Amino acid sequence: LGLFAAVVLVALYKWVELARLRNPSGKRIIAMVQAIADHDERQAAKEAKAIGGPTGEMLLAGVQHIMEPPALIEEVMYEKILAAKLKLQVAG
Repeated sequence: LGLFAAVVLVALYKWVELARLRNPSGKRIIAMVQAIADHDERQAAKEAKAIGGPTGEMLLAGVQHIMEPPALIEEVMYEKILAAKLKLQVAG
């Protein structure tokens, strides 16, 4: 019975954690892409920060490495995805 209660608590905790994740705003993403196209890294970083959550962190990492080779940018962004995935998978 105690083990069942612990499992239910962990499941509720994970449900709340997933429910708190925001979907990125399409307008913010478009604004960030436009800032990148205009070579305005400062504005692109500002828009990525405003997106927030794991998506914003991943995009911000990409913007911060925008002058690097595409393969490196992809690797940095992928590492952010893996870190977010691990955080969501680990209980507590």
